[in-house]
Amino acid sequence: MAADRTQDQVVEMPEADRDRIAALLRNVGGPSVVWGAGEFLEIWMVEHRMRAEREASARLTRATWALTGVTLVLAGATVALVVATLHLA
Repeated sequence: MAADRTQDQVVEMPEADRDRIAALLRNVGGPSVVWGAGEFLEIWMVEHRMRAEREASARLTRATWALTGVTLVLAGATVALVVATLHLA
């Protein structure tokens, strides 16, 4: 089953992820250490959490720039209205 990044539920770990995490754990513990399913799941969940936090940070950055742009437009419109009011008075 392929991982759907929009799901709120944990999906089955793909074989490629299992192999990559197994290689990582072998590098950390050496060939004589046996790792259980808990360690695999923990690393996989940490990776997913990091990805979600990175995506949330990117969304917040875009929203901040959008609000900055809108604020500049509103400030410009306010200045234009003040100038127009002063010239008509």
